[in-house]
Amino acid sequence: MQSQVVKYWQEYAKDLEKNGKKVAAKMLEANLPSLVEEETIEIVFSSQAQVDSFSQIRVNLTNFLRQKLGNYFLIVKHKIEEMELKKAHLSEIELWKKLRNENTSIEKLNQLFKLEIR
Repeated sequence: MQSQVVKYWQEYAKDLEKNGKKVAAKMLEANLPSLVEEETIEIVFSSQAQVDSFSQIRVNLTNFLRQKLGNYFLIVKHKIEEMELKKAHLSEIELWKKLRNENTSIEKLNQLFKLEIR
């Protein structure tokens, strides 16, 4: 049943795109659902903005999926899993060393242009 859910999810996304709702369509394409129970679909978003956008199409999407899947007890839930950003505070010298280790040609540029970075 999971494959059917994804199939109809993508079909609905294509319909949205055809009707000019490209942002909503791309959001659905990027966030595929999971079937967590026989009557519960879960979608995971990375931000509240995505949830707000999803709430505008949720009812129509749910009705579409209910009809296509023949399951009129279907529920579409969502949750937010915000990604934790790793913030590294590096001094100029530390940043230079990090970049130099990742790409050795940076040192050649430093020598070629006689930069004062060491």
